[in-house]
Amino acid sequence: MEILETLIIEMGVSFYLIIIAAFVALFVLVVKSAKQKGRSPWAWFFLSLFFTPILCLFILLCIGMTDEEKRKGSYRRGKVEIKSERRIARYSDRRK
Repeated sequence: MEILETLIIEMGVSFYLIIIAAFVALFVLVVKSAKQKGRSPWAWFFLSLFFTPILCLFILLCIGMTDEEKRKGSYRRGKVEIKSERRIARYSDRRK
C-alpha cells in the first residue's frame, strides 16, 4: 500500500512539473510574440499572468503589428527586392 501511495505522489509531482513547464513556455511565447509585433513585452507578460497566456496569444495574433513595425517590415522587404533586382540585372548584363 505504501508503494502505491508513493507512486501516486511521484506521478502527481511530475504532472505538476509538466504543467508548470508548459505555462512557462507559453509565457515565453507571449513575450516573444509581443516583442516581434512591436508591443511591450513586460505589459503582455503581466497581462498573461492576470489572464491566461493562451488568451493573450490569441489577442496578440488578432491585433497584429504596430504601425512602426509594419513600416520596418516594408522597408526590409523593399531592400531585399532591390538587392534581388540588382542581381538579376547583373546576371542579364553578363549574358549579353
